[in-house]
Amino acid sequence: MYINEETKMSLRTIEISLQELNHELDLENRSHNNKVNEIISKISILEREKNIVLGGYNLNLLSVAEENLVVEGIQKYYDQENVVSCLNDAIRDISNGVVFLRKQFFGCKNYSQFICQRCDCEYGYGPKHGDIVFSIGLKNKNEKFTENEIESMLYYLNMLKNEDFRKRI
Repeated sequence: MYINEETKMSLRTIEISLQELNHELDLENRSHNNKVNEIISKISILEREKNIVLGGYNLNLLSVAEENLVVEGIQKYYDQENVVSCLNDAIRDISNGVVFLRKQFFGCKNYSQFICQRCDCEYGYGPKHGDIVFSIGLKNKNEKFTENEIESMLYYLNMLKNEDFRKRI
């Protein structure tokens, strides 16, 4: 093994240099992975939007609705009777001035062998037993909604009843 006397380093110096370079490599890999994930996320969002537009749905109304509503578990539990009940109650509440949704979300829970039991809870709370598997709520319960936002939320919730729409989102 050839060692250049001018650049001869102690083992300690070599170890420290290796640690620094490995740390630098780790930081560079993290930065790269973060950038790749960011690009993949943007592609996924655009593919979803493209799919919605190709289905003939109003992307602008959906975007406004998704800025105001949180809907979780719709794909897996839609066929359950209580999910449709939650959708209908949310539509009714939004149509009538968004009263209930300012305090609680509409939801369903799984508990023991019972699937998708109706369970409406205050924000920040959940059921004493079981786990929430479907919910419709507001992102900001103190928001004063415009007529356009109300229309958008109603459009979105009604479209969630459409199987083709659910597949596209």
